[in-house]
Amino acid sequence: MGGHAGGDVASSLAVATLAPLDDEAHGPDDALEQLDRALHAAQEELLARASHDPTLAGLGTTVTALLRAGSKLALAHIGDSRAYLLRGGELTRITHDHSFVQSLIDEGRITAEEAEHHPQRSVVMRVLGDFDMEIVPDLSVREARAGDRWLLCSDGLSGVVSGDTLAKTLRELADVDECAERLIQLALRAGGPDNITVIVADIVDLDTLPDGAAPATTSTIVGSAATSRHRRSSAADGPAARAATLTQTVPTQSDEATAAEDDAEDDDARRHRRRRRLAVLAGVLVLLGTEDHVRIISGNGHPAALLNITRQEIEIARAEVRAKLDVLMRQTGLQVRLDALVSELPVGERQRLEILKALFRGARILILDEPTAVLTPQESASLFKTLSQMVAQGLSVIFISHKLDEVLRVSQRIAVLRAGQLVATLPAAGANKAQLAALMVGRSVEPARRGAAAPIGGVVCEIIGGTVHDRGGKPLLDGLNLRVHAGEVVAVAGVSGNGQAALADLLCGERALDAGTLMLGGRPLQPSPRAFVKAGVARVPEDRHAVGVVGDMALWENVVLERYADAAFARNGFMKRGAAMGFATALLGRFDVRGAEARGVQTVTRRLSGGNMQKLILGRVLCAPLAPSTAVGPPGGRSPASGDAALGPGQAGGPVLIVANQPTWGLDIGAVAYVHQQLLDAAAAGSAVLVISEDLDEVFALADRIAVMHHGHLSPAQPTADWTLARIGLAMAGAAPVTESASTHAAA
Repeated sequence: MGGHAGGDVASSLAVATLAPLDDEAHGPDDALEQLDRALHAAQEELLARASHDPTLAGLGTTVTALLRAGSKLALAHIGDSRAYLLRGGELTRITHDHSFVQSLIDEGRITAEEAEHHPQRSVVMRVLGDFDMEIVPDLSVREARAGDRWLLCSDGLSGVVSGDTLAKTLRELADVDECAERLIQLALRAGGPDNITVIVADIVDLDTLPDGAAPATTSTIVGSAATSRHRRSSAADGPAARAATLTQTVPTQSDEATAAEDDAEDDDARRHRRRRRLAVLAGVLVLLGTEDHVRIISGNGHPAALLNITRQEIEIARAEVRAKLDVLMRQTGLQVRLDALVSELPVGERQRLEILKALFRGARILILDEPTAVLTPQESASLFKTLSQMVAQGLSVIFISHKLDEVLRVSQRIAVLRAGQLVATLPAAGANKAQLAALMVGRSVEPARRGAAAPIGGVVCEIIGGTVHDRGGKPLLDGLNLRVHAGEVVAVAGVSGNGQAALADLLCGERALDAGTLMLGGRPLQPSPRAFVKAGVARVPEDRHAVGVVGDMALWENVVLERYADAAFARNGFMKRGAAMGFATALLGRFDVRGAEARGVQTVTRRLSGGNMQKLILGRVLCAPLAPSTAVGPPGGRSPASGDAALGPGQAGGPVLIVANQPTWGLDIGAVAYVHQQLLDAAAAGSAVLVISEDLDEVFALADRIAVMHHGHLSPAQPTADWTLARIGLAMAGAAPVTESASTHAAA
């Protein structure tokens, strides 16, 4: 089951090496030895191929192989494909994943449930590939019992379909072909990746079958290795088969003769196979394509059902589909350019396309999860109009959103969830934002409030003509100009993917400018995260789980993560654990970080909720360690105590510049209000704050000045009062000029 790099070639080479073992001339121990030898031979072939063709470097494949030896099955396994056994109605996973997350489970660092959502769940530790190192496959011998059903599959199935669903499907569908096809459909519907390999195999007792009812036992190879030892299979015209030809030599006359001998196989040989007491009946489904025909092959690997579709018939089908789409677009108002590449469509049109796809399949219930997250205000308004039209025509819509204005605007009834429970259902008419917010968090929510207006200070951060390219030379930031002053909040708005991530990376030292100048406090800085932290730049990253914290480290370790070498926490290269843990305890209390009641600061950070994780990051950003005699509390706070921290710039290393990228993404409304208040307080204390956000409610709530990003360009940062929702929406769509002039820049 091939991997992402040259996987079709790698799996073809592996199967070609294993195929000659498919006979009855070995016992269980001998079978294991031959499997092991074949896998090592396959690795040698992979090394040779990669050496001969550098474009194949990194090619690899997982292998899960069952080889019958009398009444036993020899099993070889390497990688994260899987073998399951259904026996007596119970499904058991036989193989052990050679993956990074499985190693974490084995070490007790995460649970199996947590592994399902781990960001590194696709990282494989052992694989058959072009790696010049000893491979160590798992080898074992299993009893073959009549009535057993085996499932061999790639993680394209097991990674997206639950074990309970696999067991239910294997139990309920007796026909192996039907069962294999159903499993593939389940994987596709669950969003499985492009490599979905499924083999279902039944162990049957031939002695109990009536004459003529025994399954065929001729070996057939399909899919990526669609080749037999003597003759190309019926699947040999496909792209996967063309990869398989890498393992073939030019047919000789003796090969043709051997193939003819295979066809003229005598009755004695057939009777010999009929005498086998146990046989394996397997069902696979393979989709193959050629330039002029599409073939669908199913059933024991043979062309039991073969459908040839001509190019003309495909064109007729395309015309029928297009006619149906035209009708749907007229009925719903979902206008999409059907001949354009999806990559060329603006985000709003892609959103309409997704809805059109669902309606084309006959959906009567449409579930939209945060559908306006990547839309401009104008595109959102268009979507709402479309939804109203479709509801009037009988469509049911479930609209999931944290934006209360949109919820009140688009819905007839509102259901409120809190902590996984349905806490209220109420009519939209008469409901208000404050009422919904209280239901969402279980208490009244006070919005963030600005303190008395403070004078804006000097320029803290300045970018002049900033340009950053990706690896292909495409500009991510294009001639960007920006100034952020002490004591102000500047917000950068825009649709996701227009250069915001590059700007955040630049201001945290993770990217370097290809052209232009970046100054902090009037001085240039080397592009280094350590240098930026030392200069007083604090970051609230977009992805708190992957970048903001190290989930498997304790809370106290994450609190001091960016300052572990400071004199407050280290001496002569050794960590002062007591000081670090004391500081973390004070910070968690001050920022009301919950979820650590049982083990305190020793709690593993990944156990926190998203809101509490964000509070921890904010505490780390806003506070700097101080000696007890110099510590100061936050505005309106209590008196400082031992282990307390400073808040604001210039106080023993407090933040000079805060870069907050999507600071409230995924948080409930109560946590949002808390985060907003902390950022406003930091600006009031003198920090320069840059907020990068796709949430326009957040932008207007926090910003003193607003700039808009579009395709790497940044508009002039103008006072919030000068912007309207309509104007900012046009700028987000690129319909308004977004290049800052020299005069505007000088005035900023």
